[in-house]
Amino acid sequence: MLVSSVLRPEAGLGTPAKLWDPIWFLIHEGASGLVWFGIGAWIDIRAPRLRNMMLSFLSGRAGYCGCLLFDHASDFAGRLELLCWLVFSVYAIVAGTRWVLARASG
Repeated sequence: MLVSSVLRPEAGLGTPAKLWDPIWFLIHEGASGLVWFGIGAWIDIRAPRLRNMMLSFLSGRAGYCGCLLFDHASDFAGRLELLCWLVFSVYAIVAGTRWVLARASG
């Protein structure tokens, strides 16, 4: 988001005349793709057991991008993505807490 906002600051917020800017979207998703590729490469090297979870995330992200082509599907996909991030956050908090408690007791 930082890269796309710096390169095209006026395109981040839509107006009634122009709801979205395709160049801003491509910059945003391209930079995001590179970041997630780096995270995925790190996971493949350091934590191979997370591979299936990351593949699920990637397929969900691709499906979300495909839903942007349809008006009614994009609203549903946005809510579904928010729910997925909520579940992921709760999982990360629980897993982190379990890891800290295991380190503290052992």
